[in-house]
Amino acid sequence: YRVTPWHNDPVSDPASDVLYLKDLDTGALWSATPAPIDDGQYRVRHGAGESSFEHEHDGIHTVLRLGMPDDAAVKLSRLRITNSSSQSRRLSVTAFVEWTLGSRREDTQYQVRTRFAPDQQAMLAQNTFDEQFSEWTTFLAVSEPVSSYSANRRSFLGRDGTLADPAALRVDSLDGMTGVALDPCAALQFEVVIAPGESRDVCVALGAARTEAEARRLAGDLRTVQGATMAANRTVEEWGRRLSTITVRTPDPSFDI
Repeated sequence: YRVTPWHNDPVSDPASDVLYLKDLDTGALWSATPAPIDDGQYRVRHGAGESSFEHEHDGIHTVLRLGMPDDAAVKLSRLRITNSSSQSRRLSVTAFVEWTLGSRREDTQYQVRTRFAPDQQAMLAQNTFDEQFSEWTTFLAVSEPVSSYSANRRSFLGRDGTLADPAALRVDSLDGMTGVALDPCAALQFEVVIAPGESRDVCVALGAARTEAEARRLAGDLRTVQGATMAANRTVEEWGRRLSTITVRTPDPSFDI
């Protein structure tokens, strides 16, 4: 029951989970991670329980922190956006994932049912054709009020489109399509206005649960910046406890590591 596709292709390394940023005044589009849009230098750090991606684009500085709670199958993406320019900036943020809900996306592509849950500001998805996981519900939820959404990958990318230049991000809003018999995805879009020198924290939660009620509860709890930060920090602390059980001290620091 893969939530999103896994590609055994270390050369092209295609993305299936993207956080886009767009300047609404200039139309410039970039991603918070080095893929799928090549937007210059990124600083990437991997640690015990957390990874971070730091980037600067035309006066907008972003730090994306990825983590998980230690008791749920949820990926937490916490994005801090800082306006280091001298003028107010209007940005749209779009969280996008491709759904699998099975072993291979090619097999489950037209079995996935999607719908938007306004109470949780989340897109929900289920694959009832899989007997073993028919009750499971996946979700993509964001911390900000959603301005537009789509569950149609074909319209999001556009004809012959790519994740590096999706057609839906060239227009003002997403098409609002959900349901069955679509090429399934989840795209949630919201807007932020950031004053000069100001920072804003937003959060995206991507996960799965055994029931829809549990999925809605997790989405509601972990889509908030405070809830996601507390859950991610607990995991980092737990990894610190595990890895500090044994310490080694010798005259050779490289051996200690």
